Amino acid sequence: MLEADFIGANATVKKLDKIFSDAKSPATKVATAILMFSFGGLPKKEGKEGENLPPGVTEHDLMFASISPSLDSTMIKAVLKEILARCLYVHYDGARYAFKSTPNINKLLEDEVDNISDTEIKNEIKSLLESELGGKSAIIWPNQSRDIPDKEPTFQIAYLPFDFVYKTQSEQEKLGIEFLTQYGDRPRSYRNGIGLAIPDKDQIEPLRRSAKYLIAIERLKNKKRSLNLTEEQIEQLKEREKTEIASRDSALRGLYNKVWLLKIENGNPIIDAVEIGGRAIQSTNIHDRLMNLLMRTTTPKVFDSLTPKKLLDYIKDETIGVETIIEIFFSSLDSPKVVSKNVIIEAISKGIKDGLFGLTTKDYIQGVRDVSLIPQKNVIIRQEVPIDEIDVESSYIVSSKKIKTIDEKSDITIPLSSQTISSPIEKEKEAHISYCASESKITNVSYELKLTRAQLYKCFKAFENLFEKSKKISLKLEANFSEGVDHNWIRNAFEEPLEENGVDIVNKDYK
Repeated sequence: MLEADFIGANATVKKLDKIFSDAKSPATKVATAILMFSFGGLPKKEGKEGENLPPGVTEHDLMFASISPSLDSTMIKAVLKEILARCLYVHYDGARYAFKSTPNINKLLEDEVDNISDTEIKNEIKSLLESELGGKSAIIWPNQSRDIPDKEPTFQIAYLPFDFVYKTQSEQEKLGIEFLTQYGDRPRSYRNGIGLAIPDKDQIEPLRRSAKYLIAIERLKNKKRSLNLTEEQIEQLKEREKTEIASRDSALRGLYNKVWLLKIENGNPIIDAVEIGGRAIQSTNIHDRLMNLLMRTTTPKVFDSLTPKKLLDYIKDETIGVETIIEIFFSSLDSPKVVSKNVIIEAISKGIKDGLFGLTTKDYIQGVRDVSLIPQKNVIIRQEVPIDEIDVESSYIVSSKKIKTIDEKSDITIPLSSQTISSPIEKEKEAHISYCASESKITNVSYELKLTRAQLYKCFKAFENLFEKSKKISLKLEANFSEGVDHNWIRNAFEEPLEENGVDIVNKDYK
């Protein structure tokens, strides 16, 4: 008993003295006072002659024996709580504290804790997170960028694993940008619909410790008969369980307080960090706290509503598919981040009701003299349209200026098979595309494009569309360097990555 709790190299009271470092050896003083009262034999002040008090000391008498100018009652209560929770041979019967030669529940608990592996603790914490984040747009502990889904029209938060915070700052930023910009070996399409939740290093160890002790407590409860646990020990176990649950919940609530978003600065992708800090956020759920942070700050980062006029500011086109609008908002970093595609669809529904634009389908869009026009009878405008009646794949919105009465007998109406509607992302190529009004199909196209880095990112969807039909295309690239670059840089930075991915460089010319 003395070795474990008082005089050993790893004695419990010595560890507690280091925790309460504001006073001089407070745990040793309080524990020693309890020990002195643990032998019993003190006569009762009231009662029959020869009657003695049982071993131990009440909290009132312990205060009276321990209090001093350097050790006040508040400190004594705090120390006493830790002694009861951590010392292996202290006992409390509901009235008196005493050290005994038989171990208390803490000794059994510590022995059980020694048998718990790191993997078991990790699985327990992951199970807690799965329960906490169930039903949310959350990804738990992704190991690679492909673990975070792409092309999901909802704002997702990926909760990074604990080992992330033990990397260097540069390693963290590199991995963070990879997760935000890549999906496996290809660029991420919906880069504007993702955030990374960064774990707080200060909360990891308290959470691991509480999870470990709760596993041990559960095991002891299951073995109480074989261990012959007394009623006193079972009560101690229940009290310890309450303490550890409170500690676990507190650490879990503060585990993720920071979100990384992606933004472009001077043509380069960088991290935009948003942190709870001193903000008063009422939500206790981890995901709700972070979404509240992103949506309710002074300068919101994510929106759960959008006005029809704001919607039009970002799509520009007078005739455009609803599916394309959703792709613009979730892929272009110039667009506002929204909670889900329903925010966009609700804005469309309100815009139709307000008469800002109409709703039609692709089948009703016709071309007259190279201008897309829609028969008025085939457009819904200034009417209530429930969001569940707006089909994302087939619906188009159209400016009121494009709603015309078309002469159905006109011989210059272009057949539907030759009509194409370009999205704003495709228009950024600045390519002039000429379509034939006949029924013959195009078998070859050729473009000459001039792109900035930012424009190239935005055009990946257009290239994907081309690949779906052609499977393989040829590119002619020309890059100018105002200050010049050496041959090795070209080789390492551009040519080798292409070759590693199986791209054939048919011809190259250096100047």
